[in-house]
Amino acid sequence: MSKTITKYTLTLATILLVLATSGLGKNYVSFNGGFYITYPDNWYQVDYNTVDVFLARSKAGKEMFNYEAVFAPDSSKPFFANSYFFISLEKVGELSQHQIDSVLEKLSRVFGEGIKYSPVGDFISNIKSNVPNYDKKTKVVTILNNIVQGQDTVKKNLIMMKFYNKGIASFYFYCPDSLFDKDKQIFEDIIASFSTKDIDKVIPHEQAKVANLKDKIKTTESESAYGEKSRTILLIAVFVVILLIMITILRKKRKR
Repeated sequence: MSKTITKYTLTLATILLVLATSGLGKNYVSFNGGFYITYPDNWYQVDYNTVDVFLARSKAGKEMFNYEAVFAPDSSKPFFANSYFFISLEKVGELSQHQIDSVLEKLSRVFGEGIKYSPVGDFISNIKSNVPNYDKKTKVVTILNNIVQGQDTVKKNLIMMKFYNKGIASFYFYCPDSLFDKDKQIFEDIIASFSTKDIDKVIPHEQAKVANLKDKIKTTESESAYGEKSRTILLIAVFVVILLIMITILRKKRKR
């Protein structure tokens, strides 16, 4: 009896785990980067105009304006009030291991300490310093920075760089120091959801409709261009006919 109960308990736990990991997030598809991620249901993608105004007011560098997308919790008004993250891309093609090692070496020089090598999950759970960490299996570099105001750490900036077949996708997570222990698992899960497979299957309905609309616009433009071309040919033909008729009439008058 106890074995049966244990078996059903494990089955129920498995079902709940599958449900928890397969339908509780929104997908963001990067057509530019050729990948997608899953982020929490209670987060949203911030519109580009709002982000641009924020960056301009913050006097951010020009490179920051080349971001791919920005996300924040639905409850954050403005979006930067609590946790949020930027995605940026460097489409340099797939890097060889030698090139990745070169990037890691540069990061080591910048931060003045050697690179740690451990799984992302282990590093995130015990994260205490800004020493860069590299996960060889997932090809993810993780770096934590403290944003200090006076003598106090007011925010955490967690940078996670993913090497993949089209280059480097960088994720810049910003979080109030008081929320970091709670939200760092969200950041880890977002990176873990990164995928380049079966993108067509996860395209949001709205994006698919936009793509179809673009196709329709192109078709309409082609039809319009064809119609305009047909009208031009018809006008030329009519003009030629009228010209021939006038020439014939003139010739007849001359013969008379």
